Amino acid sequence: MVLPIRIRKNFNLATLTFFLWIFIPLLGAIAVIVASLYRAEVTINREKLEINETQNIERQAELAAADFNIVASGLRFLASQHRLLSILDADSTSKKKERSILIEEYISFAKYKGLYDQIRLLDETGKEVIRVNLNGGTPISITDDGLQDKSDRYWFSETMALSEEEIYISPLDLNMEEGQIERPWKPVIRFGTPAFNRNGQKRGIIILNYLGKNFIENLTTEDKSSSGDLMLLNAEGYWLKGKTRADEWGFMYRDRQDKTFSKAFPKAWQKISTEEKGQFQNSEGLFTFITVYPLQEIQQTTFRESDRSQQNYAWKIVSHVSRDILIDNRNQPLTRLFPLTGILTLLAGITALVIATARQHAQKTQEYLRLSEERYTLAVQGAKDGLWDWNIVTNEIYYSPRFKEILGYQDEEMPNEFSAWESRLHPGDREATFTAMKNHWNKRLPYYLEYRLRTKSEAYKWVLVRGQALWNETGQPIRMAGSIADIDDRKAAEIALQDAKENAETANRAKSEFLANMSHELRTPLNGILGYTQTLQSSCTMTKSELKGIHVIHQCGTHLLTLINDILDIAKIEARKMELYPVDFHLPSFLESIADICRIRAEQKEIAFTYQTRSALPNGVRADPKRLRQVLMNLLSNAVKFTDRGGITFSVNASASSSSVQLHFQIEDTGIGLSEAQIEKIFQPFEQVGALSRKAEGTGLGLPITEKILEMMNSTLTVTSKLDRGSCFAFEVELPVTTAFSDTAIDSQPAISGYQGKRRRVLVVDDKWENRSVVDNILAPLGFEILEAGNGREGLDMAARHRPDLAIIDLVMPVMDGFEMLRHLRQSPELHNMVAIVSSASVFEADRHHSLEVGADMFIAKPIQLEQLLNALQKYLQLDWIYEKKKQLSVFPATFGGEAGENQADKSSLILPDEILNELYDLAKGGLLDDLVERVERLDSQYEEFTREIQQLADSFQIKQIRELIGAHLKVR
Repeated sequence: MVLPIRIRKNFNLATLTFFLWIFIPLLGAIAVIVASLYRAEVTINREKLEINETQNIERQAELAAADFNIVASGLRFLASQHRLLSILDADSTSKKKERSILIEEYISFAKYKGLYDQIRLLDETGKEVIRVNLNGGTPISITDDGLQDKSDRYWFSETMALSEEEIYISPLDLNMEEGQIERPWKPVIRFGTPAFNRNGQKRGIIILNYLGKNFIENLTTEDKSSSGDLMLLNAEGYWLKGKTRADEWGFMYRDRQDKTFSKAFPKAWQKISTEEKGQFQNSEGLFTFITVYPLQEIQQTTFRESDRSQQNYAWKIVSHVSRDILIDNRNQPLTRLFPLTGILTLLAGITALVIATARQHAQKTQEYLRLSEERYTLAVQGAKDGLWDWNIVTNEIYYSPRFKEILGYQDEEMPNEFSAWESRLHPGDREATFTAMKNHWNKRLPYYLEYRLRTKSEAYKWVLVRGQALWNETGQPIRMAGSIADIDDRKAAEIALQDAKENAETANRAKSEFLANMSHELRTPLNGILGYTQTLQSSCTMTKSELKGIHVIHQCGTHLLTLINDILDIAKIEARKMELYPVDFHLPSFLESIADICRIRAEQKEIAFTYQTRSALPNGVRADPKRLRQVLMNLLSNAVKFTDRGGITFSVNASASSSSVQLHFQIEDTGIGLSEAQIEKIFQPFEQVGALSRKAEGTGLGLPITEKILEMMNSTLTVTSKLDRGSCFAFEVELPVTTAFSDTAIDSQPAISGYQGKRRRVLVVDDKWENRSVVDNILAPLGFEILEAGNGREGLDMAARHRPDLAIIDLVMPVMDGFEMLRHLRQSPELHNMVAIVSSASVFEADRHHSLEVGADMFIAKPIQLEQLLNALQKYLQLDWIYEKKKQLSVFPATFGGEAGENQADKSSLILPDEILNELYDLAKGGLLDDLVERVERLDSQYEEFTREIQQLADSFQIKQIRELIGAHLKVR
């Protein structure tokens, strides 16, 4: 310390003695203040730690309760399923059909919920009837040879012992398959309930394997602010989630029986095992715990909990803060208080020295004090934040000049009174502000909040206020001081950002509403168009040319429906909600139907269209035919659209293995072509290239959707093009080969002319007469009695009077919509079992799921597909169809054998040998037209007319008709 010259000169023994008399008490006071601050901060840190740990485990218990309620609700839904009751009552013949449908519903349920590892239906002997596993995130059904006998498992006997509406919950343990613990570990909780048929007979159980990892992982991912180790214990003290994996699941392994919490922390376990929840500290650290009873958490469901093995259903969530962390927590204030102590000690020494020399240097000391006061005043006035100091006991308050300046006042314009602040507080912020103040005083929570104060200009300004109170020995606040900062600009920016976000959400909702309305309005007239074309196509009175025209109308309407779906698909892609739904289908017929549609469009433009297969195609493949058709139609439609001369070549090449086939698709045209810059733009939504007249022909969404669908199919679209010379689009997909189809193409089913048994009554509820007319024209000729209603209220009245066997209900109707009608049906004692099929122009998944939730048995999107409607009627009404007898087709055209009455022997002279017919049929089946034509041209001259007929059909690429002609020859044998 360097003293001023005058002080050093007059610093004698008396001054030193006086200095010590002042310095030593000050040093003692500093020690007391520092110790008090240390104790206060240690107390605050400890209380914050205890509150944080308590809140953390309580939040974990709430998350567990939420999951259990979801699982219980799902189990209730499965136990009361109409389909389950049907399969339990079904005979051996219909049980197989009901079981396959129930399997699909279980798969949909597992995919929708995403919480379950397995869904099982077991009969009363313990044999699995249905099991759906979640493999890699995808639910699949286990085949019959993979179903197991679970009669020896504890959870089977426990669940079978329950009464109706009782629920069983297993302990949380590791899943076992074939008697072995599954690797990697899969913690599961089994929720089960008995399954009863309509006669009240117990026929088995339903088991949901809830993935316990969702519950366990939350212990580590939900709250990162916890200082302790979160653990999950069962009632016996075993770790279900411990500090290390080696400690966990001790009760599942013989060599880990000693791995328990009770042995690691015996003193703590003695208290935790006997109390519901609490918090305590001992030599091992700070323990916070709570007990979770899963059965109590599902009281709100309609299930009654079983009293069996209640003790197995309690878990302990425990947070352990180690002793080392507690010590570090207590030592943290020391790192901040040591510098403060040194500074205060230095200040005390300087103060004592100044006081000791004050008697000799009074005037100089006064000058120092004056200068010091000026510096303090300048610091307060120059600070960016305002200061305030409130004596709570006397209600005296001080506002710094900067505080008042923030509100637009001069120092003398705003009084230093509590009311000056209170009267300027925004009314909407009063409750939150005073609540925060009370929480700070009573619970010692931080006082840190934002609110608005009225300025001198009567406008309100956002401020950020921080504060800290001082409490007396009884815990009452006596003083509070803090700062105030101007955050009006930042708050305005935040509000502007929130407004922009809300505007964006509003625009997105408007877009969704527009898409929903557009889809509904366009699908309604399309329902009439496509409904009548399907009816007319089955007519026996129309000529071949008339049927061809009807077919063209149907295909054009289907194309219009595809354009509508493009708009919806791009919205699904943006929301990442598009999925693939693979099924088995006949590949050659599928590709021929696409080629037929595009050939008609090409003929209208007078350009050539060639469909060729460069190798034999497999009959059956598994894929999503809707999306594959969408890809091919988009590419082929573009080729026709941008080609005015020359033609289009659609070629397919297959490279098959034992279980899959690699298909290479290529669409090549001689159209206008693309530049490199245009190729980069065509995959952007709503982007189109070419002349304005061509742009008006589409939506500009085909290629973006195509690209996204191919990405989902693990494929990539390649483009090569030159301006004015044409383009080539190609992609490859690998698809599983299925044996669900025979070696020949699938024959079209004979037309349905009626059904066996009593006459069935169908109620059609739709506010659009054209939609009711479509269903009437489809079903009335088949012998159904059709009842019509224009809204849900009329439909309920008509259903009560006439008791129909089945109702087809629209969703959007005046007076009473379809959702409300379904609710009334399911609540009606007389009508609750009536089959209800929803048919709506709304194709959004939310409407589909909502209609099923409120009671619909099935959802059919408009336009109604004839085959889908008839299949639904057969399924729900248990119909046996009566088919029209096929007209006996002449084996040959008229030019081959004269009239039908001629002698068969005369015709047989023109029949080709079997080996030649089989060879020709194989070429036709593979789509190898060039090879087929070349082979028939080598036939003997006596088969000239047969050769000419084949050539004519081949020229118009009518492969299906060629197969039918050759097949007719083979049937003569």
